[in-house]
Amino acid sequence: MTSQLNVDTIVDKAGSGGSNIKMANTSTSVSEGGAATTNVVQGLCKAFGNNNAAASLRDSFGLSSSSDEGTGNYRFNFTSNMSSDDFAVVTSTNGASSGEVTAFQSGSGERGFCNVRDQTTARYGVQPNGDDASSAGDAGASYHAIFGDLA
Repeated sequence: MTSQLNVDTIVDKAGSGGSNIKMANTSTSVSEGGAATTNVVQGLCKAFGNNNAAASLRDSFGLSSSSDEGTGNYRFNFTSNMSSDDFAVVTSTNGASSGEVTAFQSGSGERGFCNVRDQTTARYGVQPNGDDASSAGDAGASYHAIFGDLA
């Protein structure tokens, strides 16, 4: 027998507002039309980062630290490991002096292109092209979002 719970607001026992809700890995959401479902847990962004040219994180989630590994090479460490090194990194960057963000590049060699490198379950690296677009270079900033399964 299935049951349904209809409420307007969920609050903690004290009635003071917020509540911690835990979802199983099999939790699904139903599309607006009801024809499709998606796994809520798998569909969430597991980490994101916004860093400056020195690899200092200006804003992040799910990242414990970052480091500058040399000209145009940045490394980011996860707060919680991924289940494999097959996670997806969506990244974009801007040139060192332009301040212009270039996203979703079509290939290397373009200013703004950002390679993902050294993926392990615990970390990943990004390698942006510099203003000259011919080799790795320190970018003014890079932006990345990570999707995949946590360990």
